[in-house]
Amino acid sequence: MRKIKIIVLICINIITGLALALSIVFCFLDELVPHVANQFLEGLNISIESHILTYLSFPIGIIAIIASYLLLKVRIDFKHFKLKDYELYIKENPSEESIGEIPNKDHLFRCAERIWIQKYGEKVLDERPYLLFRDFIKDVWLVRGTPHKDENETCHIIVNCKDGKVLAVWRGVPKD
Repeated sequence: MRKIKIIVLICINIITGLALALSIVFCFLDELVPHVANQFLEGLNISIESHILTYLSFPIGIIAIIASYLLLKVRIDFKHFKLKDYELYIKENPSEESIGEIPNKDHLFRCAERIWIQKYGEKVLDERPYLLFRDFIKDVWLVRGTPHKDENETCHIIVNCKDGKVLAVWRGVPKD
């Protein structure tokens, strides 16, 4: 999903640049050398009435800028972590589980919760809300519970993003 948003954002920025450039070029030509603008449009087999591009390109550019802003405002719901800091946990708490494709964070949370309940019981539900971390280099997720006042330990799970393989499941004190 994130890759799609980035591709859309790039396309919007290209449209923005082209629309604003067209607006500037047409306005500049129309103001300084009106006959050049008319020759340019006639050379492209565009009727003079189509000179409305001058007036449409600027609003299109503004709309594209607003759309880019809205896409950038989409919140990223995870923090970064380094898998190498958790190698000991993976070695000591390996898992054979696999959760399959991970379409979104809610699915990942549900799967982590299911695995934690199987291993530690219903008390893990008290660790909501869950926190999400990602290592982009190793392409893995880390999900952990939120510690509460009376208990320092929380559930953790590390999952491979590509195939959904669970690398480790454990209970312990968070590293932050």
